[in-house]
Amino acid sequence: MDEFLFAKRSRLEFCVHRARACAALPSVLPFEQDETRHDAAGLSVLRAIELAIGIATYVIHKRGLDVPQSSRASFDLLEREEVISTKLASELKSMVDFKNLLVLRHTELKPQTLLEVIESRLDHLVEFSRVVLASEA
Repeated sequence: MDEFLFAKRSRLEFCVHRARACAALPSVLPFEQDETRHDAAGLSVLRAIELAIGIATYVIHKRGLDVPQSSRASFDLLEREEVISTKLASELKSMVDFKNLLVLRHTELKPQTLLEVIESRLDHLVEFSRVVLASEA
């Protein structure tokens, strides 16, 4: 087992868990109005996405593949190499776009959008880490 990938996967899963825990914290304010929980959950989502990108970069380098020009291209390359499915690659590229929104336009991000990502799209990152770990075993 690749210890580096295992550690990255564990950290990614922790960040997903942390994002969900932050979103679910009891508060006087609903999530949509609680900026502290937005920030904490958003940061955990950002870290999880960056970890997935790091995993992709590591696998591409380890396999001696061409260096992609963008994070999105990393997932295209792993799809082309049949490491991940077309559907998963599409979901991951969408998560890269969401990461860019979090970083560059966070003030425009609606709390409900962040909550929807936390509740329904983070599992794609976990699936990716598990698929890659299995393929590199």
